[in-house]
Amino acid sequence: MRRHGADPRLGAAVRAWGVRARYAAAAARWWEGDDGAAARLLDLALAPAEAAYRAAVRLRNGAYARGWLPVARAGVPVVSVGNLTVGGTGKTPVARWVVAELLRRGARPAVLHGGYAPDEPALHRCWHPGVPVLVGRDRLASAREAVARGVLKKGVLYECIIHNVPFVLAGSLRDDGPLPETITDMNAAQDAYAEQLRGAGLVLCLGSMLHSIATGNMLPGWVKTVCVDINPAVVTKLGDRGTGQAVGVVTDVGIFLEQLDRHLPENRRGEKA
Repeated sequence: MRRHGADPRLGAAVRAWGVRARYAAAAARWWEGDDGAAARLLDLALAPAEAAYRAAVRLRNGAYARGWLPVARAGVPVVSVGNLTVGGTGKTPVARWVVAELLRRGARPAVLHGGYAPDEPALHRCWHPGVPVLVGRDRLASAREAVARGVLKKGVLYECIIHNVPFVLAGSLRDDGPLPETITDMNAAQDAYAEQLRGAGLVLCLGSMLHSIATGNMLPGWVKTVCVDINPAVVTKLGDRGTGQAVGVVTDVGIFLEQLDRHLPENRRGEKA
């Protein structure tokens, strides 16, 4: 018999809400480092899952570092703002500061947001009205959209992307980073170099001694090779290591490229017109 016409489903809903609230409070205490007996038991129960997750992350990161997994390229510098916890630790204000600092330095940034918190893109649009805010789970697609819209239009890799120039980034684990797309396995990097050098008739080696020597060693003797470096020892070493056809130019690479651009046939035609 109902008292005062009360619906028993309401009481059940209230009790269920109370149970969920107690569980939520207990989870919050555990997450914040509660050392009680229940928290220790929960730590023990979750230890196997933690170990499995840690192993999977290490395997995944190692596969990317060694070039076993394909890495997509945005074609422009990317600043990733994140942390090791789930939220409320300051990602949004840090991203706001990064955008403001880039604007102060004269850059043209864009904000790529995963869309998990619908209010955050609106905040970024209010803070920086002139900065595009692109929302989508696929941040790489958002970055490419930013390039296509002309938001980001500087840098060597950007020029390679828009002009369909293939490129290979090779480095070692000692490099700062490395960039996600950097090939750190030297055997894989050599194969990638060989693929891009196939059929080349002229090779410019600009300001990188080890990469220049490695590239020169892979070239047939008939391929015209020009080595440009501010350090005369680099030019000498390239010839000493077997690339006898190399012509050395001792100068600043930036100056060399500027002069080269001015003397390219298509640019000279523009000057005569």
